[in-house]
Amino acid sequence: MIHPYIIPALGRIKLRDLNPVHIRSFYREKLDSGLSPATVRKIHSILRKALKQAVLDGLIPRNACEAVKPPKVERKEITPLDRQQAKILLEAVSGDRL
Repeated sequence: MIHPYIIPALGRIKLRDLNPVHIRSFYREKLDSGLSPATVRKIHSILRKALKQAVLDGLIPRNACEAVKPPKVERKEITPLDRQQAKILLEAVSGDRL
């Protein structure tokens, strides 16, 4: 998450200059580019923890992530296979070692 997403988007901003507007814009950009809300929430978690450590180390006065809400993840109801669908699936994969 750090190298492919966070560093390219936020790495050029000095730590003391990073603010909630940057982070909100970053999240919006990632959602608009097709990343799922769950992935952006994972990015948020990592960034929040990193900035929390920077606060504890005295590098910054506050954690900019604390003022930003990550996107909500919509839970989709799972529909299990019925007996006939399961039978078709098992027949299709029979003979495959996996």
